Amino acid sequence: MRLRDLRRAPAAGSGWDIEDDAARAILGRIATPSLDAVVDAIDKWAMTAPVRNVRVYAFQDPEDFSEEAVIDVEVDASPDDGLALWDALAARVAEAKRALPQPDREALNRHLAVHLSW
Repeated sequence: MRLRDLRRAPAAGSGWDIEDDAARAILGRIATPSLDAVVDAIDKWAMTAPVRNVRVYAFQDPEDFSEEAVIDVEVDASPDDGLALWDALAARVAEAKRALPQPDREALNRHLAVHLSW
């Protein structure tokens, strides 16, 4: 499962289901090297995780109307295992973000969310 071409790849060929053009547009607000760093972190984590599906969709906050692209990773896990998987995924993403310049981290925090469900 690779997501290197997230903004450009058709959903059928990417291994990740990008649900709408709005998600692609939001991802376009993030500098490519920054998005690549987070995607690589998720991909590396996914190599050893029981991933069932990955969806990418746009979300608009009803209170402040901000928009973000959500990478929703579904795993086959019990609640306890799911929490452990989330801890590992969150640590990988945080590590990738720490290596980026502050403006890029802020853009990621503003425009991208990672969600894990089990």
